[in-house]
Amino acid sequence: MKKLTRMSLEKLSKTMNVIPENEMDNYWGMYDNDCFWRCISYLSGTGITEEAAASYATNYFASQFSGSEVERIAQATSYLAQTGAGMTNIQMNSYDYNGINRHLIAGFPPGALSNYGFTEKTNHLVIFKGNNANGGVDMYCPQTHTHFTMSLADYAKRIF
Repeated sequence: MKKLTRMSLEKLSKTMNVIPENEMDNYWGMYDNDCFWRCISYLSGTGITEEAAASYATNYFASQFSGSEVERIAQATSYLAQTGAGMTNIQMNSYDYNGINRHLIAGFPPGALSNYGFTEKTNHLVIFKGNNANGGVDMYCPQTHTHFTMSLADYAKRIF
């Protein structure tokens, strides 16, 4: 494994946006395997692949730019390469879910899913599948292809 040097990190910080730590709880997912877009593509029925999630992210961010469709997609692709596909709470709340039940997407703060094998250091979104007969809640993470049952106490920790 290649060891990162301070110079490598300084170069990286000049090319990537740095989000202050106190603002991190306003963002969901970042860069590859973004959990928001994985949930959207899963719930829409288009799949859980990186390509399916990326198409939703590209289309959403392209709609934020002006110009021809080709220009907007090029701008969105460039934007996503630099910043990732993370969404803020405001963006997720105003997103046009177009028939997708937004309430099936449950978001948890860092560490809230650690009892279920997740080691997220940022907020993470998963899919609510339903209550089960044992008094828990069945969940699915389309990013990791993980089905798990969560206690109601842990489910109450959701923040989205």
